[in-house]
Amino acid sequence: MFCHEGPWHELDRIWTIRTDGTGLTRQHTRQIDMEIAGHEFFSADGRTIWYDLQTPKSEVFWLAGVDLATNHRTRYAVARAHWSVHFNVSPDGKLFAGDGGGPHSVAAPGNGQWIYLFTPGPIGLTATPLVDLSAHDYGLEPNVSFTLDGRWAREPALPGLCPQPGGPVRLRPASPRIASPVVPGRPNRSGSDFAVSQAVQ
Repeated sequence: MFCHEGPWHELDRIWTIRTDGTGLTRQHTRQIDMEIAGHEFFSADGRTIWYDLQTPKSEVFWLAGVDLATNHRTRYAVARAHWSVHFNVSPDGKLFAGDGGGPHSVAAPGNGQWIYLFTPGPIGLTATPLVDLSAHDYGLEPNVSFTLDGRWAREPALPGLCPQPGGPVRLRPASPRIASPVVPGRPNRSGSDFAVSQAVQ
C-alpha cells in the first residue's frame, strides 16, 4: 500500500501495488467535492485497508474499510466529538482505537482530545474515552496502537502527560497490580495507566 501525498481534497490518496510493480489499484475514489480519505492502515491480517473518510472534509466523519480480496466496503459513522487524527484496529478486528483531535484539527471545534476505545455497531462507532489529552497540543500526534494480544492499547511518549509516557491502556478487566479501573462513561483523568473494567466482556 502507498499513498499519493498532496492536498487530500484534490487527489485519490490510497493505492496498492505488488512488489513486482504490477497490480496498481486505487482503493478509494473520491465521489464528492471536498471529500477526503487518508491516514490509511492495514488490519492485522492484511486483508483490509482502513482509513479516515470525510464526506465532505470537516463535516461528516467515517472510519471506512475496503476488503482487498472482495472489494467489500465498510463505513462506520464517527461522531465529530470522537473523530481521531489516527485510528487503529485490534488484532482480532473487533475493536478500534483513536487518538482524538487537536485544537486545530479538521474536526475542531467540537472534537474531543482523548485516546478512545471504539466498539463498532449498527449505527457506527461507540466511543469509550480512556486517556485525557486535553493538555496535549497534538504537535506530536499520539497515534495509538494495540498490542499483539489485543489486551492493551499503547500511545507513543506524551511528555508531561503521564508518569510513564508510552504506557499501556488496559482494555480488559484489570489485573490486581493495576490500581485505577475506568468505568465506561466515567473517564479517568489521572494520567497514569488506565484499566477499562467493563468496556470489553
